[in-house]
Amino acid sequence: MVTIASKVVYEFLKQAMSRPDALKTLGFKEDDKPSDDEVNKAYREHFVKNRKLHPDSGGSSDETTKLNVAKDTLLGKLKEDRTPGSKPAEKPTPAPKPKKPKKKLPSFKKVHQDIKDALTKKGWKLSGPLKVPYATSPDGEMRLWFKPQAIYFTVGNRHNLNGARTMTYDDLRELSVSEFMNLVEKRQKK
Repeated sequence: MVTIASKVVYEFLKQAMSRPDALKTLGFKEDDKPSDDEVNKAYREHFVKNRKLHPDSGGSSDETTKLNVAKDTLLGKLKEDRTPGSKPAEKPTPAPKPKKPKKKLPSFKKVHQDIKDALTKKGWKLSGPLKVPYATSPDGEMRLWFKPQAIYFTVGNRHNLNGARTMTYDDLRELSVSEFMNLVEKRQKK
């Protein structure tokens, strides 16, 4: 359980602990340059050897906090090594990312009509003007349901919208008709 006192101690130590202090706390020499794996290993070994230091075992949360700050300092999770009273270093501002021009997408109604035209050419039967129009494959094994912003499908003999699955999770308007027809063929084979 993190208490307000342990947060205060962590913040104080974060500002006061230098890299040499952090090295000593985890059992390294001042001139050592341990890798991240070595720092993590030393941190874990310290707790394995001294289980009584952990607050859950009756130890001091201050000692645990000191070890956490030492590990964070050596792993570079703190912004920089600071001594008391020093100011944090300013981060350079990253260059703005160039914006990609947005491609004007066709309406869903237009995409649905293009797909229906392609399905008709392949022998699919289209339903009449229903609330949720659909197209049935020539062999009757697959049905596509045309909802306003998505197309769902069913395979086999369970042709109701309740058991339907979506054809694609991408924006339907970004697919070409041929790409969509390839998806239909893949779904039919499954």
